[in-house]
Amino acid sequence: MGEKKKMKVEEPSQKFTYEQLENIAVNLTTQRNQLQAQLNEANKIIDNFNILGMLLSILGKESFFDPKFIDRCSLKIQTLVTETLDEIDKETKEKK
Repeated sequence: MGEKKKMKVEEPSQKFTYEQLENIAVNLTTQRNQLQAQLNEANKIIDNFNILGMLLSILGKESFFDPKFIDRCSLKIQTLVTETLDEIDKETKEKK
């Protein structure tokens, strides 16, 4: 049967000073905040794709819906696409 392997926890070869530990903590906090911001942005993009897919499926079956609702869905699609294109243009200009 499978043998359980014990994980070796290596002791650090050096002891950190309080200031070094403080710097490590600050760096880890900064990195965590950056990763959280990236995750939030990715979640926003996923949400927008899901909304866009739903809106497009509604437009594909427009005969089942009120014309005013179809117009609102069309406007929302235009807004989502325009906002996305504006963000891409902004990011492209910032990279230059």
